Amino acid sequence: MNREKYRELPRKLDESGPRQETFEIGDFAYWPNGPGLVMFYDDHITSLHGTSIIVLGTIDENVEVLADVVDPVEVTITLGE
Repeated sequence: MNREKYRELPRKLDESGPRQETFEIGDFAYWPNGPGLVMFYDDHITSLHGTSIIVLGTIDENVEVLADVVDPVEVTITLGE
């Protein structure tokens, strides 16, 4: 939908976090239906149309560069304070 980057996971993660049906630019979330991880870089459509995500964190800077990425990239995730 030209708003997120998605990667399917080999297995499901813990689903105990709060679910939501909308997102904001920069949200990094778990999508249990996939199961997969998703990073949102555009908000032209913020509704997830009947499905939900569990937001794990937020991308702090340069999230807009994801819009131009076509090939797979390596992403490093660090826990904040």
